[in-house]
Amino acid sequence: MYCPSCKAEYKSGIADCPDCGVPLVKELPPESPLTPEEEEAASLVNVFSTYNQGDLLLIKAFLDAEGIPYHLQGELYSGSGVFITPVVLYVPRGEAGKVREMLVDHGIE
Repeated sequence: MYCPSCKAEYKSGIADCPDCGVPLVKELPPESPLTPEEEEAASLVNVFSTYNQGDLLLIKAFLDAEGIPYHLQGELYSGSGVFITPVVLYVPRGEAGKVREMLVDHGIE
């Protein structure tokens, strides 16, 4: 038995997903593939990199406020000594232009 919402698998005898509260199904429906346009819009692109932790706090606040998904590569580890690496911001391709413009508008370049 599977939850059609969260895709979790359960033993038979359980009727509803304990997390989602929806009725379980015997098989999950096949996932529909993305169209090429949807796939390109969903792919992540690098829009910014920085060593400045203050910039990161502002960027995260702006993106969270706008509901724009993002990934920060290296946020938890930036290295040490001569091995310091920047944190790189990735956003969905469809949001990249908006994010770049937002960064410029707020003086983060």
